[in-house]
Amino acid sequence: MKKRSEEAISLSNDIIEVSKIKLLENIKKEEVNPEVIVTEIIDKMKDKFSGVNITFEYEDKRTSKRALYADRHLMEILLSNIISNALKYTPAGGKVCLRIYDHENKFCISLSDTGIGIPADELNKISGEFYRASNAKKSRIEGSGLGLSVVKQIMEKHDGTMNIKSPSELGNEKFPGTNILLELPFLV
Repeated sequence: MKKRSEEAISLSNDIIEVSKIKLLENIKKEEVNPEVIVTEIIDKMKDKFSGVNITFEYEDKRTSKRALYADRHLMEILLSNIISNALKYTPAGGKVCLRIYDHENKFCISLSDTGIGIPADELNKISGEFYRASNAKKSRIEGSGLGLSVVKQIMEKHDGTMNIKSPSELGNEKFPGTNILLELPFLV
């Protein structure tokens, strides 16, 4: 009962978060240092990785230290969602790699894992609200199907793009993994 109650609360919170993002006409954008946000979220979540025996790697490959014009809270939600998904869908002994870098006039976040992956014919549906990949359902991995929908909406509010591919460069035959690439324009 406790587990089901926690799942219901989590689902309710996800729905509320999606609703708030949809209703936000004017988000609170300010100049933010993306590295600070990324490292703060990693620090909050790193214990979860060691608790399930998943290797987490972080690389900062930026050539410039430019700022973003973004809503800090939404950026935290975005990063928490993609890292949580990687953690949830990667089995023990797996690996998750988060890289930040700049490309042209964009700040890029690339998250790759050795998780269960996403079937090719479902990649274009995976960021829809309440959509869950068939292999996630078969594996009985709990989730609301809202995490990547929230990420997509946040990216749209920031004039950014999101690309998802599976398998990832880290994957193998048994665990193909997923790669999420997020690109946000730098502060001009």
